[in-house]
Amino acid sequence: MQVWATTDSNILFVHAFTGPTGEELRAMCRRTIRPNVSIRRGERSLRTEEEALRAPLTSSCERCRVKVAALAAETAAETPAEPAGPRSRDAAELAEVIAAGEAPARFLTVMESMTRTNNTTALSELARQAAALWPHAGDSHNGAPAEFYFLMKRAAGITHLATLTGIARRAAHLWDNTEDAVEVEGRLFLVTPENRSMFADITPAVRPVVGDVVAAIRADAVRHGDTVLGYALDETMPAERVTLRDVTTNAAPYTAMPRTYDRTCGCLGCEQVTTTAGPMVTLATDAHTPWETCDPVPAASLVLVHAGRRAEAAAKAAPFQPGDRVVCGDGQERGVTGMTFRPGEPDRVTVEGGAGWIAADCRKVQPPIRVRAWFSRAVLDGIKEDAARKRAAHRAEFDARKAAERARYGGAEETVERPAVEGAVVAHGGRSAGTAPQHAADADARAAVAALGELELAEVTDETDISAWRGDAGHDPEARGFLVEPRGGGRVAVYWVQGGQHVRPGGEPWARRLRDASEQLSAAGWKVEPTSVRCVFAWRPDAG
Repeated sequence: MQVWATTDSNILFVHAFTGPTGEELRAMCRRTIRPNVSIRRGERSLRTEEEALRAPLTSSCERCRVKVAALAAETAAETPAEPAGPRSRDAAELAEVIAAGEAPARFLTVMESMTRTNNTTALSELARQAAALWPHAGDSHNGAPAEFYFLMKRAAGITHLATLTGIARRAAHLWDNTEDAVEVEGRLFLVTPENRSMFADITPAVRPVVGDVVAAIRADAVRHGDTVLGYALDETMPAERVTLRDVTTNAAPYTAMPRTYDRTCGCLGCEQVTTTAGPMVTLATDAHTPWETCDPVPAASLVLVHAGRRAEAAAKAAPFQPGDRVVCGDGQERGVTGMTFRPGEPDRVTVEGGAGWIAADCRKVQPPIRVRAWFSRAVLDGIKEDAARKRAAHRAEFDARKAAERARYGGAEETVERPAVEGAVVAHGGRSAGTAPQHAADADARAAVAALGELELAEVTDETDISAWRGDAGHDPEARGFLVEPRGGGRVAVYWVQGGQHVRPGGEPWARRLRDASEQLSAAGWKVEPTSVRCVFAWRPDAG
């Protein structure tokens, strides 16, 4: 193992160290010199000379450089020539493909395979092939986003399996979803084994992994669905100069939902920047950040983001809006006041009263659907004819049932007109209250009407047919109240009539009204049959 690092006594001078482990590393210029304690403990990643010299005012040991060069030359001289391995064969095959002009077609085949597989080994190999082919693929990759080209360039020099797999997954997604790419002025970074330690403090659920691409972009370029990982320490630093060392990360990143900065918000985050000059943008409101305040930042400052599936996130953003009515997980309907989004947690719906419910357990109450239908005249005539046949069958069944009851309990069909009887309410035009005029003289009917007392009575004529449908002969839409029909031998049938019918439009009985009649008759000493459904069958107290 070889690493360039500073010592504990001089942080501006780097040496080349060799050794099997961090604790056994020794400087090549002098074996008594050891690297700084963070390298020995493995707390910092290993760096090359070029990486170590990036720090300002840093220089390297000349004696170490000389020894490193001599060791490299000696190793090269002693290393025997190896037979052509898989990589050599791949290079030869690539040269043949390019010479034959098949690179564009082969590149498209590789990308199609990349979008269909999830095998780690296969993805890493496909990433190598795509990176080697794309410079020679001509117009076959026209329209691919800049982030895709960045991935192809980086894959060409990487051998780490997990990094190549991550590159392949992102490249395959961008191949089919170009709208999710970072297409703005900024700087892209690939997460590698060397720099992943910078993200060690981030919540594991949203922590970038090896092979992911993160981007330092302007705050006003952040889009819905991006994960905000951190901010540039210098708000004025241009994007082309920024490095990962110039960024401070959020321990608990959040999903961006950018909107216009509202100076009247009143939350702690917005109040702290009210005096900041220049345009501002709110990356997320207090409902979407871990610290429960808005996150307003200067529009031109750089933000480190992990670009997610932007189009998908925008499509499913905030499925419930304030004012919506939802059925929550307990089956109760409530009004929505907002939503809460936390990385690594399920989305929540905030309802009236401040309670939060998991969005997946809530269902929006849909408004009633109104449908306008049009039918031809022939169809309408057919419907009317079918309804007429059904009404005729219903009336025939009703008449047959009445005849059977008369035959069983006695009494004959009254066909002659009876004179008005004192005590019966007979209106002009042959109308009576509580029973038809033809039954006005019947002792059982008169007794039942008297037993109903103050209950509402229906005024009908002899032609009133309470089984008739609206529009049929005999239907009286004004009839409403109780109607008594004698069945003979002290037995009567009491109906509740409303809208001219003794049942509801759907055929159900007027149960509550019939219960009132049953209680009134029972209180008067009448014996009520318990099996009555569409009417009340009752016997006079003195009936045998």
